[in-house]
Amino acid sequence: MGILLDSNIIIEVIKGKVSLKETNYFINPVVYAEVLYGLLYVGKSESEFQEFLDNKRIEILVISTNTASIYTNLKLTLNKKGPLADNDLLVAASCLEYDLSLYTLNLKHFGRIQDLKFA
Repeated sequence: MGILLDSNIIIEVIKGKVSLKETNYFINPVVYAEVLYGLLYVGKSESEFQEFLDNKRIEILVISTNTASIYTNLKLTLNKKGPLADNDLLVAASCLEYDLSLYTLNLKHFGRIQDLKFA
């Protein structure tokens, strides 16, 4: 079993405010894009981000049509009780697809998703 890191956790690790223990960590392309945007915005490079991921042994998962199906079902279910950001739904869908726990600082949003496990 592994842990999918939300973008807010990646940022805290980069800032040195959070450390990662020895386990299998993952992100998906949505988290990659969110963090990369922030890093490029402050003048860092994509190669620096890739080096960070390599050093921390963080693997990037694929978003597949299976992820899309899980995302769609989550969106249909959750929108009846109020919308949830599409990026958050795609992160949660990856967790459910790959049977990963989510490490996030945003429990308010993600806590609405049934069967999602947290690290």
